[in-house]
Parts: sequence; C-alpha cells; structure tokens
Amino acid sequence: MFAMIISCQSKGQQTKQQSKFQPLSTTHHRMTQEVSNEVKDYISRHEHVTSVYAVNTFDALVIAFEVNPFDRFQLQTYKKEFAKQMQRKYPAYESIVSTDQKIILELKRLENDINAGTISLNDIQREIRRLIKLNKDNA
Repeated sequence: MFAMIISCQSKGQQTKQQSKFQPLSTTHHRMTQEVSNEVKDYISRHEHVTSVYAVNTFDALVIAFEVNPFDRFQLQTYKKEFAKQMQRKYPAYESIVSTDQKIILELKRLENDINAGTISLNDIQREIRRLIKLNKDNA
C-alpha cells in the first residue's frame, strides 16, 4: 500500500511538470517558435518555476516566468541566472527575462493568439517590441 502511494505521487509530479508550459507553433514559415519552446522546456525543468511564457521573433526573445510563493525571495537570483543562460545559449537574440505580472499576462495573451492563429507576423513583432520597451521602462 505504501509503494502505491509513492508511485501515485511521482506520477502526479510528472503531470505537474509537463503542464508548466504549452508549446507554440506559428503558420509563418520564416519565423518559428522553436527557440521559445526550447527556452520554456529548459526553464520549466527548474523545480521552483510554476509557469513559463516565451515568444520569439527573428531577433528578440521575451521570457516571463512565475515561481512558488516561498521562492519569491530568490526571484532576482533566478531571473539573473536565466538571463545569463539565455544570453549565452542564444547570443543572436535580444533576450528579456521578466517576472513582472503585466508582462506575464501580455505574453500569455500573445501565446494564446499565436496558438489560435489570430495574429499576424507583423503584429507579433510589434507586440514583442512593445513588451521589450515596457520591460525597460519598468527597470
């Protein structure tokens, strides 16, 4: 009976791990969301991260994430660590890593629009530029 409880708990943790992000796909052949999907997969593996949102254009990558409530004290440390890793891994992209709730909500909305196919390539680029500007203004 004890072994069954442990095995059920580990399965629950796996499902929780898988639901931290939703892969994106665009219908635009010139710009794919492969980079943002790789970033979301990488960051979601971190045990303190509860959700990850990311969208990329040809030259920019905007990432936002949330952590467990008790891990908020280490938020700046995680943010710096992820920003450094993204800059090292994707030097061709202007990488923005944020934990700001406004940016999280905007990225979530943008991801939903991309998945639904209701947003054009130009609109994606315009939104990403706006989010980068918003992030710089808040800093």
